[in-house]
Amino acid sequence: MKGIPGHYGGDATSSRAIYPSSKQSWYITLLVSCKALNCVAIFLAYDLMQKSNIVSFVCFLKLISGTILLYIQKPLTLGQGLTRNQWISVVQYSIVRALHSVMWFYGITLCGPFRSILVSQHYDIVIIAVLSSAFSGVGGPARTRGVFMFLAAIVALLFLDHDEEQLYSGDGRLFSNIVSWLGLADHKLGVLLLVLVLLLQAGVNILGKRLSQTIGGIKRLNSLSSLLEGVVLLPETLFLLLTQENKGFSFLGDILPLSAVAIFIYVINFYVDAACIQRLELPRVARIGSVSLFLWALLAALLWGWPYSEELVGKVTRDHTLSGGGLLSCILFILATLGLTSSSKLGAKGSLVGYSSSGLPLYNFTNSALHHTSRSILRLATGMLKQVLMDNNSRRIFYFLCLNLSFTMVEFMYGVWTNSLGLISDGFHMLFDCSALVMGLLASVMARWKPSKTFSYGYSRVEDLSGFINGLFLLVISLFVFSEAITRLIDPPHVNTHRLLIVSVGGLIVNLLGIIAFRHSHTHGSDNHHNSHGHSHNANMQGVFLHVMADTLGSVGVIFSSILIDQFGWYVADPVCSIFIAVLIFLSVLPLLKHSALVLLLRTPRHIEEHIPQALNQVFAVEGIVSVGQPHFWQHSSKMCIGSLHIQASPTASEQNIIQQVNSIFKQLGFYHFIVQVEKQEFLTHMSGLSSRSGLTEKLMLVKAV
Repeated sequence: MKGIPGHYGGDATSSRAIYPSSKQSWYITLLVSCKALNCVAIFLAYDLMQKSNIVSFVCFLKLISGTILLYIQKPLTLGQGLTRNQWISVVQYSIVRALHSVMWFYGITLCGPFRSILVSQHYDIVIIAVLSSAFSGVGGPARTRGVFMFLAAIVALLFLDHDEEQLYSGDGRLFSNIVSWLGLADHKLGVLLLVLVLLLQAGVNILGKRLSQTIGGIKRLNSLSSLLEGVVLLPETLFLLLTQENKGFSFLGDILPLSAVAIFIYVINFYVDAACIQRLELPRVARIGSVSLFLWALLAALLWGWPYSEELVGKVTRDHTLSGGGLLSCILFILATLGLTSSSKLGAKGSLVGYSSSGLPLYNFTNSALHHTSRSILRLATGMLKQVLMDNNSRRIFYFLCLNLSFTMVEFMYGVWTNSLGLISDGFHMLFDCSALVMGLLASVMARWKPSKTFSYGYSRVEDLSGFINGLFLLVISLFVFSEAITRLIDPPHVNTHRLLIVSVGGLIVNLLGIIAFRHSHTHGSDNHHNSHGHSHNANMQGVFLHVMADTLGSVGVIFSSILIDQFGWYVADPVCSIFIAVLIFLSVLPLLKHSALVLLLRTPRHIEEHIPQALNQVFAVEGIVSVGQPHFWQHSSKMCIGSLHIQASPTASEQNIIQQVNSIFKQLGFYHFIVQVEKQEFLTHMSGLSSRSGLTEKLMLVKAV
C-alpha cells in the first residue's frame, strides 16, 4: 500500500530537471500500468487470505519481498555499517510497520479489496492535505472542497453501502471479538479500521523519513525493514501453523501467487513510485496514481468474478460486491484526490477601491463577511461558537437548540427500539423545528457581522428576514393543520394514544424551558439609544419564540385530547384541539409578519412618523435654510432608523452649521444615520448652465453627507 513500502518525497532532488513531454508520457504510462498490477495483487491477496491465516500471510509476503529487496539494494554490504542504536531504531520501525501491515490486510478481509483500495490507497500528500486543511486551515478553496469530498466518501461507505452480510469468519481473535460485540456489518468495521490504518500510515512514513536520513536513504531502510517485518512475525506464524487447523493454504503450493502479490505490492510499486516522483511533480504523481488505481479497482470489482483456485469457487465470488454506495464513494474519492493535489494559487484576490496620487491602483484585501477564504474547519467551528456565546440572544437559541436536538435523538432511538412509527414521526417533526432554530441562530450571528464594502449598512436586516420566513412557515403550518382538522372533524379517525402521552409530556417540558428562555422576545424591547421610545422589536427572536410557543400549544393539545380519548373515547377532541391551536398560531403570527414585512419594505417607523412634521418645522427655523425637499425616512432594522433630506440654503449660510443642526434634530428622534444634502442657488444655476451646454439630462448636485 501507499505507506508500505511508502511514498517519500525526500528521494526527489530539490531542483527537478525538466524532461521532454514524451519522456513524461512514458513515466505516466509506467505509473498507470503499475497501479493496474497493484490492484490485481490486492484482489489476489483477498482470495489467498480466505484460505490462510492473516499473520502468516503477511509474514510470508514480507519474507519474500524483503529477500528480493535485500538482493537488489544490498543494504548490509553497501554504505556504512549501522550502529547499535541505529539497528534498534530500525527494529522498532519494523515492528510498527508490521502492525500496520497486519491491520491493513485484516481491513481487506473485512470490507473487501475494492473498498480497501478506496480508503487506504492514498499518497502521503493527500493524507497530510486532509489533516492540515481540517485542523490548521492550510490550503485554498479547492483543498477545502477536497476535504469535504474525502469525508463524504467515507460517510457514503459507512451509511450508503449496503453490504450488510458478515461473511468473513476471521481468525484474528481480537478483531473477531470486536465485530461480534459491536454487531456491525464487517465492511463497516473494516472501513473504520482502514481509516485508522490511513492515519497510522502518515505517522509511519514521517518516522521513516526521519530515520532514513541517518542510515543512508529510504531505499536502504525499506529493504531492511521489509525483511525484519517478516522476522518479527515469524514466531507468531510458526505458533499458528502448529496449533491451528490448515484451511488449505500451502506455502509451497501457493508460492507463485504469493510471490506475485509480494512483488507487485512491495517491490514494483515502490520503485515505480520512487522513479516517477523523481521525474514528475509529487502532486501530479499522487493525482495520476490514486485516480488510476481507483478506476482499476472499479473495473476489477465489476469483472472479478472468479478466484485463482478451484477450491475458492463459490466462496468469494459474491463477497463484498459493488454497490451504489461504493460507486458513489469511488467518485467522491476521485474528486477529493483531484482537489487535495491541486496546486495552490499564490496571491489574494482584491477589489479595486481607487488610485493613489501617483496613479497606481489601490486594492482592498480586507476581510469581507461573505468572502470565500479557506479556513480550518475546526477554527471555523470554534470561531462560530465564540460568536454564538458572545450574545445573549444567540446563546439562548443555541442552548435550547442543543436541548431540542437531544430530545429529538432520544425520540428517534426510543422509536427505533420500540418500533414505534409515531415516535419516529414526532422525531422528524422536532427535527423540522430545529431547522427553524438553526435559521434563527444564524440570523442572530450574522446580524452582528461588521459592515463590508459590499454591504455597507451591515447585516442587521437578516434578523427581520429570518423572522419573516419563520412567520411564513408558521402560517403555512397553521393553515395545513386547520384544513386537516376540518376533514377529521367530519369523520374523526381512530387515534392510537399508546406512548403518545409520555412523549407529549416530555415535549411539553422541553418547550416550557424554551418559553422561559424566550419569554421577553415577543415583547417590545429597548433600543441602544436612549430616545428610541422603547420600540425596538427583534423579529428574529419573536419568530423563534412563536415556533416554541406553537410546539408548546401542540403538546398541550395532544395531552388534553389524549386524556379525553382514553377516558371518554371522544375522538373528536383531537381535531377540535387542532383547530383551536391552528387559530391561535395564525393570530399570533400575523403581527410578526406585518412588522417584518413593513421593515423589509422600508416603511417609515411608526413611533417616529408622528414626530416628523415637528422636526421639519425645527429644520425650517435653522438660520440660512430657504427650503426643504425630498424627505425620506425608513427603518433599516429593529435598531436602525435612517433618513435623508435635501436642503436649499442661502448664499451666505454655513453648510457645516446647517448639517450639524439638522443632524442634531433628527438624532433626537432616534435616527441612527441621517444624510443631509445642502444645495445653494448659485451653484445650482452654474451647474444647470453647464448641463445645458453639454447636453446632459441629469441634474448634478454637490453632496455633503454625514
